[in-house]
Amino acid sequence: MSEIENRGLEEGLFQALIDHNLKGPFYKMLGLKPTGLGRGWARHRLVLGEQHCNAQGKPHGGVIATMVDTAMGNAIATTGSRPVTVELTLHLINSPQVGAEVVVEAEVVSSGSRVIFTKATVTSRDRIIATAQGCFINAGPVEP
Repeated sequence: MSEIENRGLEEGLFQALIDHNLKGPFYKMLGLKPTGLGRGWARHRLVLGEQHCNAQGKPHGGVIATMVDTAMGNAIATTGSRPVTVELTLHLINSPQVGAEVVVEAEVVSSGSRVIFTKATVTSRDRIIATAQGCFINAGPVEP
């Protein structure tokens, strides 16, 4: 895997988040990998395979939902808060092809002491696949 971009995070937090993402069994099963983290921002990628498809042979919307939830949660975690998803709104716009690389970028839009709002965009080959918004609760500090 290519090097993961660090946009100014403290090295201990950056490494803890990378380790969490690379060692998580669900992320491994999907093939979802972080490619960049910065304060309030995260980027992940996935190469779509047959295992990501529904019965019609198209990539399953749940895979895209998992991508945005993961990236938005990581964007929050870069601020030191441990996120718990409360609400996720996903707008599926286009269907990517099997074999395509899909990239999600997420960012924190607004953060209070307890509630955090995020947004994300999923693209493939410069085409928007989906957009999303999320609401999360701060469940305490991230513990490396």
